[in-house]
Amino acid sequence: MDHEGEDARDRPLERTYRALTPPAARLFRLLGLHPTHRFGAAAASALTGGPPGEVPVLVGELADAGLIVGFDQDRYLMSEAARMFAAARAAVEEGGAECRAAVRRLLDHYLAVAASDDPEAREAEHDNLRACVLTAEEYGLDEPVWRLSEALWPLSARLGHPPEWIRVLGAGVEAAQRLDDRRAEGSTRRRLASALLALDRLDDAEVQLDAAVAAAREAGDRRGVAATVESLGLLRLRQGRPADAVELLGAAGGLHLDAGRPGEAVGPLDRALAIAGEACGPARTADLAVLRARCAGESGAPADEERFLRMALDGYERAGSPVAEDIGRRLRKPPR
Repeated sequence: MDHEGEDARDRPLERTYRALTPPAARLFRLLGLHPTHRFGAAAASALTGGPPGEVPVLVGELADAGLIVGFDQDRYLMSEAARMFAAARAAVEEGGAECRAAVRRLLDHYLAVAASDDPEAREAEHDNLRACVLTAEEYGLDEPVWRLSEALWPLSARLGHPPEWIRVLGAGVEAAQRLDDRRAEGSTRRRLASALLALDRLDDAEVQLDAAVAAAREAGDRRGVAATVESLGLLRLRQGRPADAVELLGAAGGLHLDAGRPGEAVGPLDRALAIAGEACGPARTADLAVLRARCAGESGAPADEERFLRMALDGYERAGSPVAEDIGRRLRKPPR
């Protein structure tokens, strides 16, 4: 290999690199594709695609050569200079197809971490997980982009939706659009909106929620439509529009009920009932109480059903509505 034009700063790295055994040299090159300076032994194994048992020997050789530094059990650090040198060697010696395959193996590894039941493992890797979304985007791997952004949602919420995660969720939306997956687009937009709400970016959140409703409807995702309408209701509360919030929360509850999900209807309906009396008056409160009674009835809770029907009766009577008579008849019926 001709390296006469190499930067003088790379010459010590070049000498060290050329002294490595071929398997260790290949691992070193592939580590240049890792999206951050810190990595674990499992990530190194994923990059090579070889048996996990080979990695301890190889990383030991790299550490002995001073190319990486161990800083925790099975975790290592590579300097920026070494990482850039390794990435350049990978581009030349591995070629585009193998680099892409190695990155895909690495993304599959981190997808498994993101989807695991171990919150400590996810938090330990949160910088790598976030960076992997942008790496997948760089390589045009749209499916891993949105799958990672979806899988990372609980971690983003746990961390309080740091501003830098907005970019990750936005990448997920764009990937779902390129995949023409309207269901995925709707759910990812809804999560992005929640993160924007946490940062008090209400107008940006509204744009995302409006687009999420449209995507979910086009995909036939009834649960997604209901969840997004509920989120719009919570946004209206933040915007100081309680009457609009009541209508949207009530609509979300109705959508869940019509889809046979009374348990999921309880949350939005209870939120709507909590503010309906002051925001909308007794008749609208009574309408919501009827829906809430339906939840109870369909969930096998007759005592709660009667309680909400009595709330509805009181509201309709105070509003002078003729519906009060129908509710009264329902209450007088003997229990089934």
